[in-house]
Amino acid sequence: MKKLILLVLIPFAVFSQSKEIKYVVVKGSAEVKVPVDYLQVIVSVHTYSASAKIAIDSNRTTVLKMLGILRKYMVADSDFQTNDNSSREDAYVKEPERRHSITYSAQFNLRNVKSYDSLFQELVGLGNIDISVRGNGSNSSAMYKALAYQKAVKAAQHEAEILLATAHQSLGKLIKLIQDSRDVFTQYDDIDQIVQRMPKYIQKSESQYSGQDVTVSAQASGSIFRRDFYTQAAEVTAIYEIK
Repeated sequence: MKKLILLVLIPFAVFSQSKEIKYVVVKGSAEVKVPVDYLQVIVSVHTYSASAKIAIDSNRTTVLKMLGILRKYMVADSDFQTNDNSSREDAYVKEPERRHSITYSAQFNLRNVKSYDSLFQELVGLGNIDISVRGNGSNSSAMYKALAYQKAVKAAQHEAEILLATAHQSLGKLIKLIQDSRDVFTQYDDIDQIVQRMPKYIQKSESQYSGQDVTVSAQASGSIFRRDFYTQAAEVTAIYEIK
């Protein structure tokens, strides 16, 4: 019966050796900075009146003005989505002119982040509108995530080389790469194409960063939301042959 010996040298690093098998298992991690190139924004238009018809008409007028401003700043229709239209009737004892309230809510992606200070100022200028920045992200998130994994692979290789150097052994070929519990590379693949292959296994997400909603107001310009980068982390497990 063949004998298999496992010796744990450090956390996440394991040697395996028998008469026929020699390999080393290591983990590598890395982070890359991803430039922000779009914002996720929520807008809500509120109007009030003693008359339901006047409230509705006023709300529609403000919404049309808002849509005109968004088109001016090149917000594509595909980047715009209506969330909700709601109406409410309340008995305001002290403010009967606010009896009827109409709210229109929508969200859009602002892909020209350099323009959002001016855009927010124009929208706030319409009055009765709330603007919340929901998140910042990158249209190239999949590419940067693949780059983070590439760097993680390099870090794993470096870790393996250090381990084997102390044992006076040398590193052989990469026989398996595991990313997020999935095998994404085996010895039958071409290692030189690993960067091109990785994006296929990465689900592109447009919500890489999200935080607490912050409302834009006339007193606070959009510049308080400027975020130039966010960090994308990656971790892999690599199995190498030992020469």
